[in-house]
Amino acid sequence: MNENGNSKCFIVYICIMSRAGRIIWYNELASTNLEVAKKFKTMVSGDVVATRKQSSGKGLGENAWVSAPDMNLTFSYFLRPEQIEATRQYVINMAVSNAVRRFLELKLNRKVQVKWPNDILVDEKKICGILIQHALMGSEILYSVIGIGLNVNQVAFPDFARDATSMSLISEKTYNLKILLKELSAELSSAFQNLDEAKDLKSEYLKHLYRIGKWHNYVLKGDEIKGCITDINETGLLLLKDEKEQLHACDLKELVYPD
Repeated sequence: MNENGNSKCFIVYICIMSRAGRIIWYNELASTNLEVAKKFKTMVSGDVVATRKQSSGKGLGENAWVSAPDMNLTFSYFLRPEQIEATRQYVINMAVSNAVRRFLELKLNRKVQVKWPNDILVDEKKICGILIQHALMGSEILYSVIGIGLNVNQVAFPDFARDATSMSLISEKTYNLKILLKELSAELSSAFQNLDEAKDLKSEYLKHLYRIGKWHNYVLKGDEIKGCITDINETGLLLLKDEKEQLHACDLKELVYPD
């Protein structure tokens, strides 16, 4: 949307896919998550909204997601989860993180890790950010909007706050964004077939969790501590053990990785 509220969005094409759903491309959007939420009544699980240029992409909290136009994937996947209670939102996060990690490992033939809750890293550099937003009614999740920003063909990241990388930097290849999105959305659709297998999802997630089982310096609620990531609890919070063997359940933005 522009400053006057007028849309600058133009559909490029709609693709019907058997395993996922429609992939709806726009020339420009402020935010793909906002666009999906605005049209949720007409969307079905597996539908994807993607844009060549995203002007106001969002990350966790107040963070922005900056992406060069026509260089990367910026899209949102629509999901109507069945039989997943609101208290188990973390299951969806694990399924998404696992799927994106597997996809990138296959494409890049490199080790890929998940930094809690859902940053995707290669060589400790961020290659993908995920923002999941849920619409709730009581104890139920009505629908979920899964926003994904994947660095694909961009090779310089002057506006990133932390070290970043891309598929092209790692592989020295240039990727077709439309083909890549079709493949990734199919991978996500496959992952959502097994949301009831929370134990298996968690086991895979923990196996590839950044810094698990290792001692590092952190800032927890403003205090500097030395801690070791040990697990994820039953509500999806990160468990950090300090040097006194005390366990801390860490929520978003309570834990800072200073090094």
